[in-house]
Amino acid sequence: CYFYLSSFQFRFRFYACWSLVEAAGVLCRFPHPSNVSPWECETATSPSLIIASWNVSVHRFLRAYVHTRLQLPSRPARRLGAFAVSAFWHGMHA
Repeated sequence: CYFYLSSFQFRFRFYACWSLVEAAGVLCRFPHPSNVSPWECETATSPSLIIASWNVSVHRFLRAYVHTRLQLPSRPARRLGAFAVSAFWHGMHA
């Protein structure tokens, strides 16, 4: 229970920021992709659903340009390759 509540507080910061940016995009009439689906993320029943609903634009990019284009023999190997690219990508900004 403690872990869930403390991790929700951590996730809520991202939900709030992404929601404010999305609202600003709507007000300025910019095309804006929704970057998080809080309801789907909080009620997900599998890790793949959590990944698909968290940081949606990055997930779409990795799926379209990394996972589907990797010439690896198996799906788990392509998934691992996409995770490696994601880890490298996120490490570049740290």
